[in-house]
Amino acid sequence: MTKRKKWIIVVVCISIAMLLVLPSPVSAATWKGKGGTSTLDYMSSARAFSWSVKPATKRKYSFSGSITIKSANKKVKYGTMYIDGSGKGRVSGVKYIPKSIKKKLKAGKTYYAAYSGYCIDSANYTFYIPSGIGISFAYN
Repeated sequence: MTKRKKWIIVVVCISIAMLLVLPSPVSAATWKGKGGTSTLDYMSSARAFSWSVKPATKRKYSFSGSITIKSANKKVKYGTMYIDGSGKGRVSGVKYIPKSIKKKLKAGKTYYAAYSGYCIDSANYTFYIPSGIGISFAYN
């Protein structure tokens, strides 16, 4: 075996090992606006969503929101997961897809996760996640 072929085999093996070991998100998006920043990631190895909000306020706030799983064409709704948090600055969390929704999804198929919610700060100002945002993700 030539030195070049050995090198190619090593690179391929390392690449495959990295794909199997690293839990990188399949889909991720960040939305920025005058009301603040929102992020949603799908972590395929955990079958979970990582979310965060950072409203345009320096005050403490409470966040209430949801992640709704839909078909790729957004016509069929499979279920909604509710998320919340409070704090100052960036607030984040992880929401695992519950069994009630998992049993409706098929491995290898692409779905859409609609992300919505709002923050209310200590002075009663409200900051909304822009409507109509979300990510497509491949369910494993």
